[in-house]
Amino acid sequence: MDGLHGAASQILRSRLWSYSHYPLHPENPLPSKIRGLGRIFAGTDGRRLGLRDQRGRWAAHRSVYQSFSLLMTTSLRLLSGLLLLCLAGFTSAQAQGVMTFEKELHDFGSVPEGTMATHEFTFKNTGNQPVIIAGVQASCGCTTPEWTKAPVLPGKVGVVKAMYSSAGRPGIFNKTITVTSNAATPSTVLTIKGNVLNKEDIRKTLTPAQLAASPQAVSPLPVHNFGHLEVGQQVGARFIVKNTGKQDWVPGTISSACFCIGYKSTPTPIKAGESGTLELVYSPRRPGTMLEDATISSNDLHGDLKLTLKAEVVKSLNAASLVKESDVSVPFK
Repeated sequence: MDGLHGAASQILRSRLWSYSHYPLHPENPLPSKIRGLGRIFAGTDGRRLGLRDQRGRWAAHRSVYQSFSLLMTTSLRLLSGLLLLCLAGFTSAQAQGVMTFEKELHDFGSVPEGTMATHEFTFKNTGNQPVIIAGVQASCGCTTPEWTKAPVLPGKVGVVKAMYSSAGRPGIFNKTITVTSNAATPSTVLTIKGNVLNKEDIRKTLTPAQLAASPQAVSPLPVHNFGHLEVGQQVGARFIVKNTGKQDWVPGTISSACFCIGYKSTPTPIKAGESGTLELVYSPRRPGTMLEDATISSNDLHGDLKLTLKAEVVKSLNAASLVKESDVSVPFK
């Protein structure tokens, strides 16, 4: 930077000297280059001035030159600092990850009601720094996102998975998923859309051969009896399900009138001709003889799978607990 300032000062001195053509004065103690400023600022020939007047004029010119030189030096320093800051900011902005998605919109087309429409948006980090996804927010509770949690290094690939639950939602849908990250574009909006068709409407348009080609779930033992349970007690039940169709059976959401039945773990698809297990969780909310139906939505065009849970629910299972039956108190057995 000192070399830059020295070069600027030398250019200034050379330019001022080029304007001067005064001869040297034997009694003038000032350098000849500074004396050359006399013609610029004095506006007259220095040789016609007396020695005292000439020296006073040279001193004034030297003061002006020094002030002007200081101003130029300070300006050059400020400009150099600003230039360095701009270069540093530009370099910092260039060192960043970039999320480049293959596509930002996916159209599912026609979706049978009850299925879980799923799509993976794939992106590549085309920048020069790792990309970290801070969060993914869906526009509604019907859409569940998943994403790559580990940093995506430059040149590597990551995914954002969108799952739309079509159970009980017939009609056209258009949902967005906002991805927030440390990439050059900190926020990216992905879109999924489609049209959920009622299974009855779909069946009307299918031929017998097409209907036979769809998956079909059957449970050989669709009823599970827990026996005695306490109110609020959480228990699990396992059901064997066989897919007798010709395509993979994909289970979707589970629903019940009591809102007390759910999946113990996320169910997986069952291939055609094979059997699998569904694990359910039940938590009764009131005492009495319970007979609860759980409806499993899926891509089975024949209809939804229905499973039944039975239980005798009481407030407490303590040994001293009594149950009144027809006004007579009897202990549990």
